[in-house]
Amino acid sequence: TLCTDRPQLDLFNVVSWLKLFSQSENGIRVLHAEHVLEHFNPIQVQQIAAAAYTMLKPGGVFRIAVPDGYKPSPSYQRYIRPGGTASGHGQRHMVAWTIDSLCPIFESVGFRIIPREYFDDKGDFHTSEEAYEDTSLGRIRRSYQRDKRNNLPDDEVVKSKIGDLLPDTKPGEPRYTSLWFDAIKPKSCSATMTGMLL
Repeated sequence: TLCTDRPQLDLFNVVSWLKLFSQSENGIRVLHAEHVLEHFNPIQVQQIAAAAYTMLKPGGVFRIAVPDGYKPSPSYQRYIRPGGTASGHGQRHMVAWTIDSLCPIFESVGFRIIPREYFDDKGDFHTSEEAYEDTSLGRIRRSYQRDKRNNLPDDEVVKSKIGDLLPDTKPGEPRYTSLWFDAIKPKSCSATMTGMLL
């Protein structure tokens, strides 16, 4: 496991990726980004997806979770809105991604998508028990089963510096979840960039 931030990995510089992952001659098996991509615009996310695709070994997985733009709760939507929530570096949310807006970017560079947890455009919640069973790809903390806010009493307000999560969910709707999916590089794609240039 290798945790990174800007000083270790410039997501828009392929040389930065190569330096960090040069020891992986056959490519990387797993990448994991939880609540990262909402801080980038669609063009930037396409660049990140393309870089990840070239670094992953055939069959490799990029596990992704972002705030869910289809989650019906009004206070959740205020909480995750573009221009709101700053990252640790001050980069605010740029997009409220949905299953219908983020996955096609990854598909456009060649990934196959396996949805794990998300709300659809009708506000219905979908989850996958299989995703929780396989922890080798990383655990998504801000998810239905793992986020502690989902265990609070229905009428409790969750206080935060950036906005409160109110008890405004519909019956059966979890308090806090993410749009979560696995982007898989096809096994038939044998090309990787790791080990080629350094």
